[in-house]
Amino acid sequence: MPKSSIITQEFQSIQAALEALEPLDPTQRQFAVSMILSRLGMGGTLGVAPGAGIPPPVAAGAASTHVTGLGGIGVKEFLKQKAPTTDLERFICLAYYLTHSMDTPSFTTREITKLNADAHGMDFSNAASTAMNAVKQSKYLSSASGGKKRITTRGEGVVEAMPDRAKVKEFLAASQHSGTKRRRPKKGKAAK
Repeated sequence: MPKSSIITQEFQSIQAALEALEPLDPTQRQFAVSMILSRLGMGGTLGVAPGAGIPPPVAAGAASTHVTGLGGIGVKEFLKQKAPTTDLERFICLAYYLTHSMDTPSFTTREITKLNADAHGMDFSNAASTAMNAVKQSKYLSSASGGKKRITTRGEGVVEAMPDRAKVKEFLAASQHSGTKRRRPKKGKAAK
């Protein structure tokens, strides 16, 4: 193949990649590029700080930034990229993986535990308690039919922001429920 054809083909590939990555924010772009490099056998990290040399995100109104597939990445590599630090974070990362990579939108705690074992993850200290916390306290999961659970948009947002801790904190602050709880009148005092 003539050198000019090779160069043209390289630039067309670069242009296609840039167009595909443009709607993503810098952290998502870095994650996507790392996964591409990993799948091509060229290593999974860029060796640059998040956002370094990456154009700013597209203005509001751009395409959705939610990942709809993980491009065949293995669960072990996914956990390495997301770098969960607690049982709860690992649990929701695995829930996200089941939902988006294994087409399993609802799952049992046992399925999460098995996927964790497949990824050679550390055992959960108490998987049932972690699942209950994910549903009742943090609202990262919700109940589904048949005793199963499913990841919520809040849970997905946290996983998509990982491993950037500042971004996770920012997302959680923005997603706090704005409603306030009603207070019950104190016993012995009549409501006026």
